Amino acid sequence: MSDLVEHYLDQAPNRRVADDVAGISRALVFGWPGVAAALSDETSTSPPSLLGGAVQRSTRGQGRELVLVTMHAVELLGVRLLLLFSALPALALLLALALTDGLVARYVRRECGGHESATRHTRAKRLLNRGIIPMVAVVWLIVPAPMSLAMFFLPVAAGGAVLVWVMAKYFKKYL
Repeated sequence: MSDLVEHYLDQAPNRRVADDVAGISRALVFGWPGVAAALSDETSTSPPSLLGGAVQRSTRGQGRELVLVTMHAVELLGVRLLLLFSALPALALLLALALTDGLVARYVRRECGGHESATRHTRAKRLLNRGIIPMVAVVWLIVPAPMSLAMFFLPVAAGGAVLVWVMAKYFKKYL
């Protein structure tokens, strides 16, 4: 799991910021008093500090490995969220281009007496809002495998742009 975190840290546009985000995400989830002390020394006889010593008892043996894997998973989620947010401006630019082109196509369709289709607009809107982009983003955030952000989101961005273009072209109301 730590190799996977390193893989995504290497993909980040700014390694220092990605390291900071990984540390902050780990500190937000595992920054409770006693967790670091329980993980640092298994044989420590310090008095219980959190939840009556439940953290100290759960970090022995396989529980320790589970907590460490969970810490790496939280770091991985933080770094992947950083990568996702760094890709949003390019996605927004592509969607704005598709919206502009779709509105021009709508104007041409309305002026030339083309067919209106509320069904196409509604289905494209439903597929965009509840389908492709949210599902792919969640899958990319959760699946613990090395996936390239560009190869994973390029088809999704193109599909989202086509859906925005269809929504704008077949928008029936007056602007």
